[in-house]
Amino acid sequence: MNPQLTPSPITAPIQIPLSDANVCHKSLLAGPPQTRFLRSGQITLAPGDSVSLHTTQEGEELIIPLSGSGQLTGPEMEPLPVEPGSVLYNPPRTWHKVSNTGVEPLIYVYVYASLPDETDRVS
Repeated sequence: MNPQLTPSPITAPIQIPLSDANVCHKSLLAGPPQTRFLRSGQITLAPGDSVSLHTTQEGEELIIPLSGSGQLTGPEMEPLPVEPGSVLYNPPRTWHKVSNTGVEPLIYVYVYASLPDETDRVS
């Protein structure tokens, strides 16, 4: 099952293939209605490239490096290494960007969970 072609909610476990290194961005999970709160994708950055500075807004984000090396930077943070063997967490309202500081493609998966609205929260 390809989640990009699934317009309705996913109701059973699925396997989502990752893309080849030559694809710059591949959506893995697109958020509602496909999932309740979760979005994810695979990013490939060539040496010297970066994603633009952006914020997590009210959501949370994990960055899971698969290969290559880079840095997570932002206006109110110390630079953190982005490399396989660790996972990076961005809390709500965190401005950040990821840059490839290595000599090979930096490939990572991001997982973003948005804040549920009042009707979705469990008491």
